[in-house]
Amino acid sequence: MTQNASRIYNELIKFGSQYSQWSDVRHLGVMAWMMVGMIATGSVNLTKWLSHINTKALIAQSTQRQLSRWLNNPRINPAKLYSPVIKELIAKWKEPEIYLSFDTSQLWEEYSMIRLCVVHQGRALPLCWRVIKHRSSSVEMSSYQDMLKRASKLLPVNVKVVLLADRAFANPELVRYVWELKWQCRIRIKGNFWIYAPSMAGKQSNNYIFVLVKLS
Repeated sequence: MTQNASRIYNELIKFGSQYSQWSDVRHLGVMAWMMVGMIATGSVNLTKWLSHINTKALIAQSTQRQLSRWLNNPRINPAKLYSPVIKELIAKWKEPEIYLSFDTSQLWEEYSMIRLCVVHQGRALPLCWRVIKHRSSSVEMSSYQDMLKRASKLLPVNVKVVLLADRAFANPELVRYVWELKWQCRIRIKGNFWIYAPSMAGKQSNNYIFVLVKLS
């Protein structure tokens, strides 16, 4: 372990103690060391972290088991711990609009990670996420509606919220719910996508576009 790793650990402990309430402070310490390992190695491989972590364990396997137990501990609620942090970070949002990127990622062709991020200076800052056992990038609204509701409570007030989504989310139910949250949305659709409106015949779009829709 280097002196720099120890300094990063102390800063993470200080930061993590400010916003979240930990049922066991030891959980915070383990998380901080895991973050040190991730920063130092640029990897999510637990084995690679071991040389950057300082614990009381005498053998490396014991430290690795400790990290694995933390990741599978049902007492640790990531949303409950992370929400106060992200809420504090964006509470003083100075721009009139805030853009949210909404997408899915496939993991090992077996799981789907649904992710909602704040777009800021070319970066996507995680706001809320969920992993489900699902082999397609198209997911039902029941899988993410609660996630959108939770996100709405984290965003600053008096800011225009615009949801950006790919064609996997071209769902009228999603558009209706977005408007219930008083957000706007821009959803990418295919050229052969049919759009219907009250008292109008269906119209086919001519190319890939971003669409802003309000349904009555």
